[in-house]
Amino acid sequence: MANLYLMCGCPGAGKSTFLKNHVKKESNSIIISRDEIRFSIIKTNEDYFSHEDEVTKIFWEKINNGLKEEKDVFADQTSLTPKSRKWLLKHINGYTYANLIWIDEDLEICLERNEIRKGTKAYVPRGVIQRMFDQFVEPSLDEGFDYIFRYNSKEGKITYKGGV
Repeated sequence: MANLYLMCGCPGAGKSTFLKNHVKKESNSIIISRDEIRFSIIKTNEDYFSHEDEVTKIFWEKINNGLKEEKDVFADQTSLTPKSRKWLLKHINGYTYANLIWIDEDLEICLERNEIRKGTKAYVPRGVIQRMFDQFVEPSLDEGFDYIFRYNSKEGKITYKGGV
């Protein structure tokens, strides 16, 4: 059986970049990005959340299929609250360990990185990032995770808690 790695962090924190830099393409791992699914569905003038039910269904399906194929799956989404993290775990099965990778960055860093995206589909309005940052709840093992890995670019290291 394979492992599930759920990403956690505000827009602009560096979740996707972290995965690109740390998950080897030739490994038995796959990255499934909720945004990539969303951007493949929405049309130019459609609202970002206009197909949310479809995006969610495809996201869960791709994760479950990857785990069925015994691949380690890295699920790339914000996962900011216990409710959103537990909701995903409830709909995913077939993993040996459920792990969370928390990209813990300051709001200012998230906002700066987001400005680079201006003019693209990936740009998130500043007020939305602020609201999401304020809603964030630090992840805990009792949400159903075996390990929680925390990364902060200023510290330049990964720390973790958990263990089976």
